[in-house]
Amino acid sequence: MTELNAKWRDAFVTDALSARRVRLLLATYFGQLQENLSLACRLPVDGLHIDAINARDEIKDVVAQLPDTSVLSVGAINGRNIWKTDLNATLEWLEPLHEQLGKRLWIAPSCSLLHVPVDLNSEVKLDAEIKSWLAFALQKLDELSVLAGALNNGRESVGDALAANAAAIQSRRNSPRVNNPDGQGSPRKARCLARQASKRL
Repeated sequence: MTELNAKWRDAFVTDALSARRVRLLLATYFGQLQENLSLACRLPVDGLHIDAINARDEIKDVVAQLPDTSVLSVGAINGRNIWKTDLNATLEWLEPLHEQLGKRLWIAPSCSLLHVPVDLNSEVKLDAEIKSWLAFALQKLDELSVLAGALNNGRESVGDALAANAAAIQSRRNSPRVNNPDGQGSPRKARCLARQASKRL
């Protein structure tokens, strides 16, 4: 849509979707809406999915422009890498959204989970420390479940899961396997570990 002229963009609103007979959720992946944000919010659909990994800065504007009858689906879990999500940090910005939108807020992966392996539990030979840092497709769905529990019932209801997640995040952040001893990060090491862990892809 970013390369369509105004006439074509307007056609989406007036023609392409106006005769639909089913409920639609429009999903936007892998980037920002930019100049098409207002158009996406005006489309005759029932909800809009935003890739919050790549377009989190646009969520505020989407909330302001989306009709109050529409669902906002937020892609809060990265569907394109194999690392665990920092669930506590994610809740920091999801909780105000949930307070504002209530049941109109959905949470989801940022995109399809076909980009990651299916189940971390299948990796029986993987180094235990590295394994503790990872989340494949099934584990990312578990992460969504923890986020949903925290949003709907309070963080205390999933306190053990959040504590375990925080420990794993801190372990990776401090590990000399992905950091130099002087505290400077080593992205090359991190990328190598990611490649090793996803050989089954």
